Amino acid sequence: MSADRPLHIVAPIYTYAPSVGGAQRLVASILEPLVARGHRATVITFNAANLPDLRRRGGAGLPASDVVNGVSIARVMPEGGMAGRVLEAWATHRMGGRLVKRLSGVDVPYWGSWPQALGMLRPLLAEPADVLLSVGWFARHVPLVHLVARWRGCPVVGLPLMHLSQPSAHWPRQRWLARTATRVVAMTEPEAVHLRGLGARQVDVIGGGVDSSWGRDASGAAWRAQLGIDPGTPVVGFVGRQVANKGATVLIDAMRRVWEVRPDALLLLAGRSRNRDAATTARLEALTPLERARVILVDDFADADTAELLAACTVIALPSVDESFGLVYLEAWMAKRPVIGADIPSSRSLIHAGHDGLLVGPHDVEGLAAALLRFMHDPGLAAAFGERGYRKVLEHFTLEAQRARWIALIEAVATPVG
Repeated sequence: MSADRPLHIVAPIYTYAPSVGGAQRLVASILEPLVARGHRATVITFNAANLPDLRRRGGAGLPASDVVNGVSIARVMPEGGMAGRVLEAWATHRMGGRLVKRLSGVDVPYWGSWPQALGMLRPLLAEPADVLLSVGWFARHVPLVHLVARWRGCPVVGLPLMHLSQPSAHWPRQRWLARTATRVVAMTEPEAVHLRGLGARQVDVIGGGVDSSWGRDASGAAWRAQLGIDPGTPVVGFVGRQVANKGATVLIDAMRRVWEVRPDALLLLAGRSRNRDAATTARLEALTPLERARVILVDDFADADTAELLAACTVIALPSVDESFGLVYLEAWMAKRPVIGADIPSSRSLIHAGHDGLLVGPHDVEGLAAALLRFMHDPGLAAAFGERGYRKVLEHFTLEAQRARWIALIEAVATPVG
């Protein structure tokens, strides 16, 4: 351990285990190696297993404290207790709401609804920290993290996870957050450029990563055989939150075009059933019985099954317009499958279009359908793209390399010079 003593890293984040998602997996991949190295790590989070729990009194009913893979978890209720009720009343009052909007640059309902940001204040003050990890700068609680850090004189490592195509990347408060962070970590170079423009003092680029042996024993053929899917049947895979901004609705619309040409093609939607939004549900319900029979829903699957699901697909389509990185792209490449993403800054920086994947315009149904058919009509092309993606992950995006960089960064920030 290069630090003189064991450190305590505190990471407030909207949701954590058992909640799943790219941000949750990323934070776990940062904290768990630090714990293995002899440091302490505490996550402060809302009592939620999925997004709907954040709007429910009492949340998910999970234990107030827990330990997962050595990381301590402190959970607070989404309603925020007395402090939350005060903020809700103030933010929804006509005069108080105007002041809140002037200070934050965000509309009043953002502050006046659940989960309440002030619910995290008590555990933030109660947990002594050598480093505060400021995660997800679209979240309500993040300014509290920076305020507490300044009051304590504690270093802050920012992990904004900015979605550059969304308004939240340009909120007025982001400039203050960037300037008050000791160091900021961007997932991609376009995000780093944006953060430097906001005035961040020091920006590191550390993308996501996957274990170099991830999916090595996965058998897509075995998974297809289990479901009775012929080896030659095209399968389009989508793994993640089935919501409009993540591209689930545009993918369903594109598949209706694909089925006009390739009626044998199947659509596989894999994710958490509680994270399927109303718009996606409505698209599925609008399908004809014949079309609906071509859709396979794999709900609430185990993480260990992800590799086999991806390996069973012909192509992985994730046309998300709300992305800070895109970890599933890496996993798809580890399964040697080509990917299709929306042409937004984060995906553009990760996918080499025409080499290991394809990019289509945001919400472009016809463009997405054409890209899907291109891979279906040319299996050799799909195999070549998948192989190139696989080599790229091993060269640039292994979890081992990313963990080493995070450990060095956290220990450097927390260790006094001299």
